[in-house]
Amino acid sequence: MSGDGNATAATYTLEIRFKCLCLLVRDARDSQNTRVHVVMPTTHETGVDRHVVQMMYPRAGGPLLNGTADSLPMDGWQMEFPGNGTAPVLDFGQDLVNISANAGPVRDEVLGSGYDPSVASRMTLVSGEITERESAATWEYDGVVRPLTQQVTWTIRDIPGDRLVWRRTRIRAEGEPTPDDVQDLPVIEIPADANGKRLIHLDVYHITASDFPTPRRDREPCVSADHFVAYYPLFENPTHNDKPRFKERLESPTISCINGGAVKP
Repeated sequence: MSGDGNATAATYTLEIRFKCLCLLVRDARDSQNTRVHVVMPTTHETGVDRHVVQMMYPRAGGPLLNGTADSLPMDGWQMEFPGNGTAPVLDFGQDLVNISANAGPVRDEVLGSGYDPSVASRMTLVSGEITERESAATWEYDGVVRPLTQQVTWTIRDIPGDRLVWRRTRIRAEGEPTPDDVQDLPVIEIPADANGKRLIHLDVYHITASDFPTPRRDREPCVSADHFVAYYPLFENPTHNDKPRFKERLESPTISCINGGAVKP
C-alpha cells in the first residue's frame, strides 16, 4: 500500500538466463515493434552432438528461492515472454559475437511463426535488456580476440501483475494450430520479498543431452568451437562457417557452448 492508502499496482521482474547454444537476434524490421528473438538451432544436420532445449522454472505454487524447480522440454516449441510496454534494448555489446557481420542476416523463415528445419526452439522478448554475461575464455573470431559469452541474463522489469501467466505454441510444419498446439503453462505466483519486490528466475539451456540436468561439465574448447557451426544454417549465407579459435581460459566457470548474436535485417 502507498502512504496515502491507495493500493499500488503490483509489478514483478523476470530474469531469464540463456545458456550455451542460443542465438540472440535483434529484430528491428518494424521500428514501431522492435523485439529480440532467441533461436536455438537444430544440431543433427550440422554433425554437432544432439542438443536439447530445456527450461527450468520454479514449481508452480512453491517457494522460489529453495531450488525447487520443474523442467519443461522446449524442442519444437516457441513462446513470447511478457513485457512492460517499453521496447527491448538492442545493444548486445562486443562479447556477444555478431555472426551477421560475415554470414549476413538471419533468414526470414527462422523468425517466422512456422516450421523451419534449422530451428529447434524460438523465444521472443518484447521488453528488457541484457544485464549479466558469463564468459569462460577468450576467442579469436573475425580477426578479433575477446571474451565471448556462453551465458547471458535477460531482465525485464516492471511487468504488471504478481504472477507469471504464460503459454507455449508448437512449431508446426503446416496448417492452422490445433487446440493441442497451444499449451497454457502452470501459473506461477510471485510473492513479494521483505522490500515488497517480486522476482522470478527462469533458466533456458540448449546443451547436449548428456549434460542435462546441471551442473554442466567442462568441455574441451575445440568441442565448443565445433558446436558453433550449428548457427550457420540460420543465416542467409550459410556457407560462411568460420569457427572461433580458442586463445586463453579465464578464471571462471566451466567452458560450454558459445552464445551467438545476429541482426535482422
